[in-house]
Amino acid sequence: MLNCNLEGNRLALEGDLQVVFLERLHQALTQAFGQSEPLQIDLSGITSVDTAGLQLLLAFARSRHEAESTRFTEPPDFFKKALSLAGMNEHFAPFLD
Repeated sequence: MLNCNLEGNRLALEGDLQVVFLERLHQALTQAFGQSEPLQIDLSGITSVDTAGLQLLLAFARSRHEAESTRFTEPPDFFKKALSLAGMNEHFAPFLD
């Protein structure tokens, strides 16, 4: 299960950031896409992540054009390890706090 709570310019994710739940994330990101203010995506509540989840987050951040417009905050250690295993550290670096 993945819960996505968008309030203002903060999107809090809670649960499993995995391919089977990405439709919910996609809907929340679509809502947030047009915001003119920087968007903070709080990762502290995620419990697992797969490559599909990483890819969707990265595609979203890149689509907003400027690294400052999307920030991923409070990534758990397992999220950082998943980035490393997927070879995505350098791609996410501009967006991580």
